Amino acid sequence: MNELDIKEQAYEISFISKLEDSAPIKKVLEKNRAVVLGEKTIEKIRLMYPIKHENYGFMGIINFTSPGDALSNIVSDLKLNENLLRYLINKVRVSSMKEGSERKPIEYKRAPRKEAAPKKTFEPALTNEDLEKRIEEILK
Repeated sequence: MNELDIKEQAYEISFISKLEDSAPIKKVLEKNRAVVLGEKTIEKIRLMYPIKHENYGFMGIINFTSPGDALSNIVSDLKLNENLLRYLINKVRVSSMKEGSERKPIEYKRAPRKEAAPKKTFEPALTNEDLEKRIEEILK
């Protein structure tokens, strides 16, 4: 399955679940005409804050393809799953979903620094006597 049908799009779902099993999520995907391409192992994680009174969860990632119109049905079915704490669905390129391939971090290039404008030089503060002389010069 190298080339996708024009109507199909590749997606990746990242999820945190109460259960150490991705079968309910795969069942929802297959029910809505999605084809599971791959999956990464599920890991137990400690949550930074409780979600639905849970301090720990199981995080997993599933790559799949699905027709674009089926995605809304997938989302509505996932909302009904009580064991699913959080999920995120992203569009991905097919070449990045090869089995066992790891994502490389994006390398950002820094923008060149703008050269600072030359600093303005100020005259030293005038004493009262110098200030009076200047005022007299101006008034003349």
